[in-house]
Amino acid sequence: MQHKTLCGIASIPGRKHLLKNTLDSLHNQLSHIVVFLNGYKNIPKFEYPNVDYVLTDNAIGAATKFYANKDGFTYYFTADDDLIYPENYIQNLINTLKIYNNKPLVTHHGGMIKKYPLNSGKKILNPRYSFFQNVDTNKFIHWGGTGCMAYHIPSISIDSKNFNHYNMVDLDIYIKSQKENIPIVVATHEAKYIKYQLSARKTRNLYMENRINISKQHIIRDTINNLGQPKLHTI
Repeated sequence: MQHKTLCGIASIPGRKHLLKNTLDSLHNQLSHIVVFLNGYKNIPKFEYPNVDYVLTDNAIGAATKFYANKDGFTYYFTADDDLIYPENYIQNLINTLKIYNNKPLVTHHGGMIKKYPLNSGKKILNPRYSFFQNVDTNKFIHWGGTGCMAYHIPSISIDSKNFNHYNMVDLDIYIKSQKENIPIVVATHEAKYIKYQLSARKTRNLYMENRINISKQHIIRDTINNLGQPKLHTI
């Protein structure tokens, strides 16, 4: 590999069987992967030469996927344990980052905040550009999904101080991008480029929780409104 690439994944026990499929799709594409086992009692017997596992008590939640030690790596990727990634996934994101001189966050999932101020936080959970759908060109967006995100480590610093909302990682990354003028790009891709593991519907799903949890929707709405008119950062 030309660059040292690192990926962080946060997993929950109910998705142990799905995690293996995710790792099978990614491990050959990366220098190293760190899986944070949030709430697991034991480390799964999935052995890959470049994968490390960290048992956690889930106190930090999904944000752990950003917590891997980044020293010595050039590109950082975040992945979810309910997705299967195509064989050219990592290289395609690197190629997209290079188009913009490694300055943005790049994702395959996200959208725009079209109406401000928000009356509800629910509507922004319906992305304009989804990994389920075809996206014909790279597009600058307001917020991006962290289940398929990448960035250049020397250019962008993301650490524990950026996460203040439990299991609302996309919101915290939105806050950082708005405050620090970091562009977010959704990369071009074909429909179903990334595959969702359908059996994940039977497990805990943060996306669905946030859609039905009124208090979380209020947090999303109030946080975005308090930040001011959303800014579209471009390069």
